Amino acid sequence: MGYSYTVKAGLVMDAVQAIMDRDNPQPNRCQNKLPNGFWEYGREQPDGAITGTVWKTVRVLTDAERAEAAAKMGGGAKPDWIGDPVVKAGSFKVSKDGKIVRFPQLTKAQKAEAEKMGAAQFAERYARFA
Repeated sequence: MGYSYTVKAGLVMDAVQAIMDRDNPQPNRCQNKLPNGFWEYGREQPDGAITGTVWKTVRVLTDAERAEAAAKMGGGAKPDWIGDPVVKAGSFKVSKDGKIVRFPQLTKAQKAEAEKMGAAQFAERYARFA
């Protein structure tokens, strides 16, 4: 069984991802990457909203620091497995009707654009049912 949420909320999250891919191109694309961190989904919500946690990168480790941390782990750990240290930046919520209630590290303009893109996609896909 998968993670359940409303179509409107899902389309807004897809738009957030598209905006992040456009505004912050990364060579190693992470599906939930933010300019200075990442997000992870939380528990399913009974009303169809999407919630989760936003993490902020504290600093970027050097190659030497990654190698040292991998050596301490042992067991064949590789330096590229070692991530940068992060702290919790807050939580996010996209309501069931596709409104971004909160989303740390996104600008007001990015939030508005994501809501607009999600609403446009919904209208395009489901206009015949209205």
